[in-house]
Amino acid sequence: MKYKSAIIPYRFVDGQLELLLIKNSNNTKWVIPKGTIEESLRPVISATKEAYEEAGVLGIPSPILVGTYNKNDQEVPTYLLKVLVELEHYEEDSDRDRAWHKLDELDDSIVDSDLLKLTKLA
Repeated sequence: MKYKSAIIPYRFVDGQLELLLIKNSNNTKWVIPKGTIEESLRPVISATKEAYEEAGVLGIPSPILVGTYNKNDQEVPTYLLKVLVELEHYEEDSDRDRAWHKLDELDDSIVDSDLLKLTKLA
């Protein structure tokens, strides 16, 4: 089994917290950047790399585990990424939409209840 890790990109705009969500690989539902943990990388660094590839963001990852959520019968460790740079073009920009969401919009955006619970906890 290939183990995965995920990361929740965030920023503050006018003192209000926003989370960056991306569409899944089918571009049908909002999720967070996630991917297989590369053998040579710690889970938080691997997830940070996924945020760069899937969402086009760079920043400061927190090494503290926020929690886990269940995806395909696997517990996915999840971390936070304070976004400092948002690239206009990125590796998967033609495959995935991305959008910033305020906390009160998460219920309408995230359909996976386990992921929704984790993003609110974060």
